[in-house]
Amino acid sequence: MKQYMIYNTCGTSVLTNPARVDKSLWDNLIKYSNAKSENDISNDIYATIEKYWYDLIDKWESYSIDEAKHKSAELNSLLTWQELNHIESQKCYCYLLHTDTCLGALAAQLVESWLNKHQYMGCECVRIDNLNTANMDSFQRGLSCLVKWIFGQPSIDSQQQKCIFNVAGGFKAVSGFTQILGQFVADETIYMFEDGHNILSIPKLPMKWDEIESIQRYFDDYHKIALGIPLPNYDHLNTLWIKDRNFTPWGQIAWEKA
Repeated sequence: MKQYMIYNTCGTSVLTNPARVDKSLWDNLIKYSNAKSENDISNDIYATIEKYWYDLIDKWESYSIDEAKHKSAELNSLLTWQELNHIESQKCYCYLLHTDTCLGALAAQLVESWLNKHQYMGCECVRIDNLNTANMDSFQRGLSCLVKWIFGQPSIDSQQQKCIFNVAGGFKAVSGFTQILGQFVADETIYMFEDGHNILSIPKLPMKWDEIESIQRYFDDYHKIALGIPLPNYDHLNTLWIKDRNFTPWGQIAWEKA
């Protein structure tokens, strides 16, 4: 029986959208959107956010399928895809991929709580190291960490498991990059059409890079970069793949593929 492993990008809209009615809370959620942990948020403000989150958890666990779809772009796409393809819940396992931030974790846990409460499918939250939108350098490192984590999963190129990327939710820059990544590794990449009721599906494209030949030529040097060992000279390496002595997200894809 084929299993479906679903890689689901998650944003923070499930956490932030309901807070729009409270300007002070909304402002603090925006202000601390890239805070790595609760220790980076003042105690009184985090106490307010935490209470708000627990109240949301209680509401989320009581939502029907239609309500959950309405509240979450991630679940709207995921559950609609499952229903349209008549896929049984026990055949699915979902990874909720979120940013390396306190609020990213809280938002993903709301989605996880609904799936667990309703025993809809197995799932777990996955925090991607360095992934945040505080600055471009951190964001680039985070995308490389995302690539490395995904290529490390047994469902990639597995004959027994079908790999699905759901990119309907999450920060646009992350879901956009993940959509491109899906062309290399996912059996199917899905997101919602604008009407909110239909699924757009993109299969894996038969793309081929010259990464194997290029990396074989300078394998020792690329291997050292993967291990974090500095080189005396980087000029002979692919500038699309290497920046500031580290793999770019595209370089990480090339290395993992090769």
